[in-house]
Amino acid sequence: STNNSMSNEERTPLYHRFIAGGIGDMTAAFFTHPIDVVKVRMQIFGEASSVSAPDHRQIPTRKRLKFGSAIRNILQKEGIRYGIYKGLTASLLRQFLFSSNRHGGYGLYSLAGSSLFLWN
Repeated sequence: STNNSMSNEERTPLYHRFIAGGIGDMTAAFFTHPIDVVKVRMQIFGEASSVSAPDHRQIPTRKRLKFGSAIRNILQKEGIRYGIYKGLTASLLRQFLFSSNRHGGYGLYSLAGSSLFLWN
């Protein structure tokens, strides 16, 4: 017979937080990484398309690139793998290492409560 007084959090093994946190954030990175790549490329394009005036103002020399145009240009010139998904491996590795530990660490803290830290 199972103990019904235990919450789902207490019955779930702690390693589930590490695994689920890492996989969940890796999945999010897979979808948001291309958007971030396009954003950075647009920022670089914006900086490269302006010149500094003597009084340190930025004077645009070309029209700003729109998000849809930026995606289209990247896909046409570099493709999916080497364009919008370039650098994905590093992003996934970061999420695997950092996010799994962040979610698992929160699980440890929530189980131990504030008694985990000596200064409390």
